[in-house]
Amino acid sequence: VLTIIKMMPICPVPHTADYISGLINLRGQIIPVLDLAKRITLADQVETSDQRIVVVEREKHLFGFIVDKVRSVVQIPVTKIKEPSRIITRVQEEYLSGIAESEGDLVLLLGLERLLQR
Repeated sequence: VLTIIKMMPICPVPHTADYISGLINLRGQIIPVLDLAKRITLADQVETSDQRIVVVEREKHLFGFIVDKVRSVVQIPVTKIKEPSRIITRVQEEYLSGIAESEGDLVLLLGLERLLQR
């Protein structure tokens, strides 16, 4: 995660997947923005003032993900990441890369590779 920003105007791009919200200009860089709820097939989310765009870098490319809200930012050591239960294999195969515990809460770790694939 490079930065977390408040929602800003997003320029739609025609003929793209429905989970691609469009493009933003962040400090002179054009960044594609994906709606995370639509990407992982959750129900459409209602826009709120808590929504944020989480900007990530993958292979020297920047991407933004619209999220409902950001509670906190934590660094999780690789040694603390566990494999997801086999019971949730469909979700695991689709988007989940691991599970960790932070301050008594379970944290689901999403795999960027799958989220960015069509």
